Amino acid sequence: MAKGDSERIKKQIYSIDVHKTEFVDREVEIEEDGEKVLATKKVKEEIPYTVTLLKPTRYQDEEADLVYGIEKSRCVKAGVLTKNMLLNNYNNNGGMLSEDQSVQLQSLYASQNKKRIDYLELCSLDSKTQKQEEEIEKLSDDLTKISREIIDLEMGLHSLFDHTADTMAQNKTIVWYMLNLAYVYRDEESEEIDLLPLFPGEDFEEKRDSYYSMEEEGDNEIFNQIKKTLPAITSLWFLSKKVSQEDFKKLEETIKAEHAEEAPDEE
Repeated sequence: MAKGDSERIKKQIYSIDVHKTEFVDREVEIEEDGEKVLATKKVKEEIPYTVTLLKPTRYQDEEADLVYGIEKSRCVKAGVLTKNMLLNNYNNNGGMLSEDQSVQLQSLYASQNKKRIDYLELCSLDSKTQKQEEEIEKLSDDLTKISREIIDLEMGLHSLFDHTADTMAQNKTIVWYMLNLAYVYRDEESEEIDLLPLFPGEDFEEKRDSYYSMEEEGDNEIFNQIKKTLPAITSLWFLSKKVSQEDFKKLEETIKAEHAEEAPDEE
């Protein structure tokens, strides 16, 4: 297991350094019968750990795609509008976007869906030709560009889109990825790494219960250090797909700075 875990670490999205207070055995010098001798004593120390967000496997990508589709369908059946339906309603009533902007946005949604399907199909191939590898790279770039164009157009409509079936399905998918890709391991100088799920559970519901429990109870020392950073990192990765380690680091530092400013008010 440890060897396999070490290999998985090489395929990670990002990692965050944390610590956990533990009692460990340490040799200390004590005086006994007038002589100084070594004795083992339990002392409290901050032990370094690492929380890592692993890259999803092909199977996990397929599962996440299914989660998105099922959640979106569930929302639509419950009467929640999709982005396209909302745009059509606003467009028919002289809505917030011009006709050209509305058409452009719907075209971007359609293009994004098609390219996403093509991207997942190519990524699922066991062996790929050089041409297919280049196509995957191009599709990744195209998806990033389309996402940015959509964000630019949606800037003034975020409050409306927050309650669409698309956004609800997207948010659930992001949480699904976070719960299934987040692991923690002891940060030791060793080639063997033993990965443990940050959110215990046999399935999504159990992992989500673990997540909610950690949020509500507030007694998980490791989670408390990454409870704002990990969701943000997962969202950035999911929405952009092609993000540099420097981008992740800047986001982490920004969240830490904001948290440091809030700390005095929390006391």
